[in-house]
Amino acid sequence: EPQGQLSSEAVASAAAAAAAVARRRREEAEGALVVTPLREVKQKGGGGECERDIDCGWYHPTAVAADRLQLPSGNGARCLVGRCVCADLTEARFGCSRCTVLMTPKFSYSDAGVELTSALSTLGGRMDRCDVPVGGATCSVGRCDRDVRNMTIECPGDYDCDAAGSGAGICVGEDDGVGKCVCGQGYY
Repeated sequence: EPQGQLSSEAVASAAAAAAAVARRRREEAEGALVVTPLREVKQKGGGGECERDIDCGWYHPTAVAADRLQLPSGNGARCLVGRCVCADLTEARFGCSRCTVLMTPKFSYSDAGVELTSALSTLGGRMDRCDVPVGGATCSVGRCDRDVRNMTIECPGDYDCDAAGSGAGICVGEDDGVGKCVCGQGYY
């Protein structure tokens, strides 16, 4: 045989070895548990500008404080370093820049998974609930009424933020100053 040439027996032996390895790998794969790669869920909420916790999320109608500026967010969102950070409470996931929308699970045809979204299908097409403004309008707070424990009961500016009169919003700010409207859960 010329130098550098393989004999036909060596070629046949190498082909048989490669076939045996391929067969063994197939047999191992058939009995193996198929593991799909994990995908990290991208955070879809938070990041909006804020000064205090009440600027993120919504107000809870039973929460009271002597100073409304110290009220907590109704859904557990926090204002950290000037940005809203959404709380993920049990299975509830809140979205949008100020954590105001409860995200809904939707089936994703692209990867056959479930994704959380703020989009809705309407008769007119698709609508993103994050595009709807929630609170933030300026209001004149006025002199707030307080109970015997000095907790704020109501402020004259609440009427500017709650046009429907159903607890849809409150005016948050210092007494006799200019504040911002904060909406209740589900109100815009």
